[in-house]
Amino acid sequence: MRIVYGITQRITWLVTFFCMRVFCRFSIVGQENLKNIQTPLLVVANHKTYWDSMILGTLFPFFSNKYLPMGFMAADEFFLNPIYNFFLSATGVSRANKGRGLDISLKDFRSILSNNGVVAIFPYGKRIYDDKEQYAPGRGAAVLVKDFPNLTVLPIYLKTTPGNFLFGNKEMEVIVGSPYKIQDSPNKSIEELSEILTRSFLELNQKQKTAFVSTIS
Repeated sequence: MRIVYGITQRITWLVTFFCMRVFCRFSIVGQENLKNIQTPLLVVANHKTYWDSMILGTLFPFFSNKYLPMGFMAADEFFLNPIYNFFLSATGVSRANKGRGLDISLKDFRSILSNNGVVAIFPYGKRIYDDKEQYAPGRGAAVLVKDFPNLTVLPIYLKTTPGNFLFGNKEMEVIVGSPYKIQDSPNKSIEELSEILTRSFLELNQKQKTAFVSTIS
C-alpha cells in the first residue's frame, strides 16, 4: 500500500501546491531547515484549517521516497462521511480511534516510524484558531517520542487562514523550525515531553514577531 499512498499523496500535494500559489500569497520561512533531515521523523505543528495536513505534505521533495508517503491521522467522524472516507483511506490517513487506547490509535504511526518513515501530528488534536487559548495537548506525540528515542522532531508553525481561500488572495505562511532530538526521552514524563513538543512550534511564531519588531524599531 505504500506505493499506492505515495501516488495518491503526491496527486493531493500537487493540487494543494497549485492552489496555494494561485489563490494565496504563500510563503515559507526557514525552508533551509527542510534539507537532509534524518528519519524516522515526527512533524509537530499547530492546526488551524483543513488544509494544514496537505500543506505539510507540499513542503517535502515531490519525488522523495525517503519522506513520502507521510503518516497522518484524522478524527473518527470524518470516516463516517463516504466522500471523506474514500479520500482519507486512499491517501493512507489513519483513524484516531478515540477512546480505544493509544496502542490502537498509534499502531499505524508506530509501524511507519519503525520503518524509518515520517509521521505528521497535531499535538492538540483539533483546530485552534487563537494561540492564546489554553488547551492541554494530547498524549500521542509524546508517547511516540518516548517509544522512539532516535526520533527526529521537526517543528512547524502554520499561519493559515480558515474559510474559503479561493477569494480574496489570502496570505498563508509556514514557519519551519530546526529539526531536533529530545535527549533521554524514555526517562522524561509524558507531560514534560508534551511541553517540549508544543513549545517548539509555538515559539516559532513568537520569535518571528519579536524579530519583526526588532527590525522596524
